[in-house]
Amino acid sequence: MGYLRPLTNCVACFSEAWSRYLERNPLSLLLRHNHGRLRTYSLLAFSEIVNMASRQVVLNAFLLFLLQHNVVRGLSPNPAVLLPDMEVANRSPNAFRIFNAVHSAMRQWGSSVQHNGMSIMPVTIPEGNLFYHGGHDTEIPSTLEWLAFEMEHADLFAQNYEFDRDPRMGTSLHGKVSLLESQGPGALSKAKRFSPNSQHSLTEPAGGDPDNRPPRMRPDLPPEARGYLQTYRAARPLNLLYLDGQAAATCRLGTLDTQETIMLGWDVGDGFHGNLTSDWDIARGLCKQAKEWDVDGILRMEAGFEIIYCNFSAGAGMELVSVHGSPWRNETHNSAGEEEGGEWRVTGIHEWMRAAAERYHGFPAGRAEVDFSGMVSAFAYDVNTTNPDPKRPELPRLINTTAEERSGIKSRVREVILARKGKASSSINWQGVVDSIVTRYATRLLYLTGNETSIRTLRSELATLLYPFLDFPSDVSLSNITDPLSRCTNHHLLPIARMAPSFTPEDHAIHAAIRSVSHAICSGLFAMRREAHSSDRTDQGERAAAERTRRLAQELRDKLTWTVWKECGKCEGADQMCFVPMFPIGAEEDLFRPRCKRKEEIGFGYFWKPDWRNPRGPW
Repeated sequence: MGYLRPLTNCVACFSEAWSRYLERNPLSLLLRHNHGRLRTYSLLAFSEIVNMASRQVVLNAFLLFLLQHNVVRGLSPNPAVLLPDMEVANRSPNAFRIFNAVHSAMRQWGSSVQHNGMSIMPVTIPEGNLFYHGGHDTEIPSTLEWLAFEMEHADLFAQNYEFDRDPRMGTSLHGKVSLLESQGPGALSKAKRFSPNSQHSLTEPAGGDPDNRPPRMRPDLPPEARGYLQTYRAARPLNLLYLDGQAAATCRLGTLDTQETIMLGWDVGDGFHGNLTSDWDIARGLCKQAKEWDVDGILRMEAGFEIIYCNFSAGAGMELVSVHGSPWRNETHNSAGEEEGGEWRVTGIHEWMRAAAERYHGFPAGRAEVDFSGMVSAFAYDVNTTNPDPKRPELPRLINTTAEERSGIKSRVREVILARKGKASSSINWQGVVDSIVTRYATRLLYLTGNETSIRTLRSELATLLYPFLDFPSDVSLSNITDPLSRCTNHHLLPIARMAPSFTPEDHAIHAAIRSVSHAICSGLFAMRREAHSSDRTDQGERAAAERTRRLAQELRDKLTWTVWKECGKCEGADQMCFVPMFPIGAEEDLFRPRCKRKEEIGFGYFWKPDWRNPRGPW
């Protein structure tokens, strides 16, 4: 707050007006005129400051906001830019979805379970990090290409191939169709490996400008080719744009909505909504946008995280460290006569899945740094994210939004990125705040819904959760919980309350969402406590009170939809993994009832549907 000291002499003149304002409307502040109407922002962060910080801090911040006409850091003067709506971020189900998006960011498990991401955020890759590319070339790519976070992911695309039929019979989509045909049911040949030409696809540009033409199958492929695994190192901090959920899952479930409708500005009905669009088309469009915004690449997730890196030229941020050739069967030591398995088939789909599963709960520190203060989420805007498919209402979609809404959100993404100027931001660690809430309540809420939990145990658990917020003897009442509820709601937000004057609009949206979720948890727990103590102490009354308490706990869990509740726990054997669909692998049952599976139990079908074939021709 040092930069506010010259203004402190003027603060007194605002004191009376500020007090009157808080009395009239303590939870909202009219910030700016946007699109012909006044936009109302929640003062949730300021309400914490009023309670926890000095009044002078509040007044200083308020004065600075008025003088700058921007009110919060990063506020746009451009009326074409949509800013987050705090009332929308504060309400259900948006608050719960923003909360979960923060919790699952850069984590394989949560992003696989809730695979339709609606958020875009800046990410910085620290210098020195390694990434991997598989293909059939030893040279550095001359155009955009895909880099994997895990070597097992890239190694699949670095395998040697032998064609036993015309390789021009069909193209692959990001290399995965051919991959599945070669290793999954309906393989082309059990004796010969059919591998894609690169980590992207077995294709090359069809002539003309490679940036403007979709790729086609190469007509001059040799009958066999050695694969190579290339390792790259970040030569400087990399500036990426992260699309959350399974944004690399090229399917019809809605995983591509954010990049197609917001990032690329495609009309609803174009692209994947009408036809099966090549991932190359999407990548080319994203890299064109990245170039305009001075972004190095796009970070997405499927079975593993990947980067669409847009420029491999010297000095562009990525340096080649090594190139290793893959073996033929006769170059290994125990593969005589083997057609499947053995040392020759070192890496397969299962190992790819297992490597991805190691990132269920995120990466080691220093692998990727998310700037949550720049997280632009569709859930923070008053737009229609309803899924038109009544069978999957839990999956948000953007296909009912208007072109103006999508353009406004994209303009805000652009503004956030350009304001960073390619540098890491002093982002608030919202994921840490969310983690502290989930780790405190998730297991206990699961326990509270257990059918075998007695009323005595329920009362004990609720006391454990709520007594830290009760001040006895004044808070002995079961019904007068105003102060305890406020303490419980605000507790996990205390560490960042003093940072509120420097919040970006995105910080305010996340804060509003987290506080709303925290309030739902705390009010739900106090309601359970009342029910647990409402028994007449007869056996029948105790059982009825326990049932009512468990029902309230389940209702709260249904609102929260935390992905940790779908985890399997520790699997019995080292050859098993808790499996959830990760594109392109997984069956429908794996999403709704994940369980520990061995490699031979892992199936297909969730992402791949018979009617997904491109009506314009084969993949």
